[in-house]
Amino acid sequence: MNIEKLMRCRIFSLVQFSIVHLALIPGQVEGKDIDLEYIHQKKELGIDPVYAFLPAGATWSPEGHEILFRQPTRDTGELLVWMHPGTPETGRVWTPEALQKTLLAAAAVKRGESVDCPPTHMWDEVVVDKPDLSGGNKRSKSDDTEDPANPRVSIRWHESKNLIRVQWKKDQGWLEPGAGRLTWAEPEKFVKSDRGENDSVSPNGSYLAYTRAGDIWVSDLASGAEVPLTRDGGRDGIINGVFPWVYWEELMWRSTYQAFEWSPLSQRIAYFQFDESAIDKYPITDFSSAAPKTMFMSYPKAGHRNPSVRVGIVGLSSRETQWVDLPQLHEYLIHLVWAPDGKALYLQGLNRAQNHLCLYRIDPVDGRGELILEERASTWVDTFRMPLILDGPLHPGEFLWLSERTGFSHFFKVNPENGQQVPVTQGEWEVSRRGFSNKSVIYNAHQDQVFFSGRDQGPLEKHYYKASLTDYSLQRLTHEAGNHNVSPSHDGEYFLDTWSSIDVPRRMVLFDRDGRHVTTLGEVSQADFAPYEVRVPELVEISNGDGLVFHASILKPGNFDSTRKYPLVAYVYGEPAGQVVSHSFVSDWDMVLSNHGFVVFRFDGRGTPGRGRPWLDPIHRDQMTVPMQDWTMAVEYLKKIDYIDTTRLGVWGWSGGGTMTLNLMLRTPGLFRAGAAVAAVTDKALYDTIYTERYLGLPADNPDGYRLSSPLSAAADLQGALLVAHGISDDNVHIQNAYNLVTALNEANKPYELYLYPQQDHGIGGDKNRYHLYSRLLEFFTLHLNP
Repeated sequence: MNIEKLMRCRIFSLVQFSIVHLALIPGQVEGKDIDLEYIHQKKELGIDPVYAFLPAGATWSPEGHEILFRQPTRDTGELLVWMHPGTPETGRVWTPEALQKTLLAAAAVKRGESVDCPPTHMWDEVVVDKPDLSGGNKRSKSDDTEDPANPRVSIRWHESKNLIRVQWKKDQGWLEPGAGRLTWAEPEKFVKSDRGENDSVSPNGSYLAYTRAGDIWVSDLASGAEVPLTRDGGRDGIINGVFPWVYWEELMWRSTYQAFEWSPLSQRIAYFQFDESAIDKYPITDFSSAAPKTMFMSYPKAGHRNPSVRVGIVGLSSRETQWVDLPQLHEYLIHLVWAPDGKALYLQGLNRAQNHLCLYRIDPVDGRGELILEERASTWVDTFRMPLILDGPLHPGEFLWLSERTGFSHFFKVNPENGQQVPVTQGEWEVSRRGFSNKSVIYNAHQDQVFFSGRDQGPLEKHYYKASLTDYSLQRLTHEAGNHNVSPSHDGEYFLDTWSSIDVPRRMVLFDRDGRHVTTLGEVSQADFAPYEVRVPELVEISNGDGLVFHASILKPGNFDSTRKYPLVAYVYGEPAGQVVSHSFVSDWDMVLSNHGFVVFRFDGRGTPGRGRPWLDPIHRDQMTVPMQDWTMAVEYLKKIDYIDTTRLGVWGWSGGGTMTLNLMLRTPGLFRAGAAVAAVTDKALYDTIYTERYLGLPADNPDGYRLSSPLSAAADLQGALLVAHGISDDNVHIQNAYNLVTALNEANKPYELYLYPQQDHGIGGDKNRYHLYSRLLEFFTLHLNP
């Protein structure tokens, strides 16, 4: 049976700011327009999410390269699928009912004897449902809210064995997927952590470490007995093993709050201890009840004190902490990783100016740290998490280190004994930084190859590569233009490529380590959006006349007529944390705007990622001047396009994009007729230390840079229409940013629209809130730009 034909599926996927990516079928007959109701009222309209029946939650086995994922279906819920990529057609499939029945049968035995658990289907027998976008259909089980009285079967891999943990209610068992046998097991005595994200099973599978009330605890999974490894947490601002918000946001990239790591032999835990006693507290109030409740969060703002930090190593048997002793003090300590043999611990230290990074090797017995590597920059040094230790006989003690010392992020093979640093990748392109941080970099010791993501095809695309550590040759393993988000097996032998491009919605494909196609697990084609009509934007390049080339995209309105003049709405982010132009689908919100007669324009100026330090460094100590120059140049480019009416230009953005929108409206008055800023930082001094000081330095050392980069100081210069929206409970960009801006606008007697969202954070979540917000944005641009 042809799996690729079977797997033509569709889904609705929320990306940055809940924006869906769509594309056009060339020559498609006229259909329905994508509108706000389609985006935010699918359930009410009886429309299936377009990507509803693609495989979900794919994970690799701890040993080898078996893959496990859930396959949503309309009638039987999410099927459990196990597959060996070498023989994908023999993949095994279990229904939730079959797993529940077998688990209960195994629980009745309870003597460690296994029970037959034959698969319900083989993978090549599965016919995947097709979602219905016509409206009025019955919702699929995969979209239903879970019933607490009858929870779904949960599945996950064992920490170190190729067994699948199957749990339903209070019963659990271990499934041997290849043999089709399930053995009942005593329920593990799980104790959830403070934040629900810090539970960590020891490498030997015997213990669970977690945090509670600022301390680290360990529980014996067999007996349930638990002991605290630290005892001073929760007193005088001390927290052990949990990252404060500012570390989680800016140094861990929102990946985890867990601030501790098990040693490979499960004998010790290395952890961070933070002292937040001197940190400013910010109030966040819930106004939903008659007596509002206020929560105070520790939030260090630019120029204010950070949490102090130190690193300890505690033994499970002694429960005594050995504090790490470094040869110099650091404002920030980050990124712990153990050597594979447990005889060393690696730790990074960063100064307050964030232009000097040190890597230390620490003796876990006496805690002494040895400096083995440094990075310096005249602007700032980005951090990329831990080095990748090359475990194996070919490179004893060596590791891979990601550095921007050449102006672009590249790998170096480091020998800490002799100080030798050999470039593994090089050129005017970047190894993906975030890919390095989320552990998608894999070293295959048998082949002596490292696998990673990068951008040798330019900043609009992301691909997957392998590099030899023998001859340093490089091979790109993905070839279709677009963005390839890869999940490799732990041994590097296979990888799952979830790929999309400007004209391919989504495709999920298994490849081997040489880039050979194994099988397609799922696919969304352009035709799957019918009866809704979608269009493709045009990717364009703009030159500023000085040899710099900028990337942009233009989406034309529906029923486009080249003899007409159209208003334009631009979308901006404009900061180092993200880009808005890529070889991927146009967003559903862009489609809504284009369906209402707007040209939609996206543009990445200097100060945005993906193009190395020559592109980023110009915004150091001044995040306004160069971006405003770039946007002014971009508008001059738009003036040369006959069908664009440059007297009717609008701009909008969220978070940093909201800040850029305000600067465009206030620092370049008259360039845009209307601007909408959502969750914007209006005063750089009101944002956190790590992010703000990285680019602007300390406020006391750079008052002019802070003033110029903060739109608040130019409120009196507003020309045109302005909309401001903010979540009142925003713990990232605080509501005081919006309050201070409207105060300045009031004092200058400037008109504006203001929309506040109580009990909403930085994302202003929920379909009803989003529907309201985007409805106001659409009304605002329609009123002031008159499409």
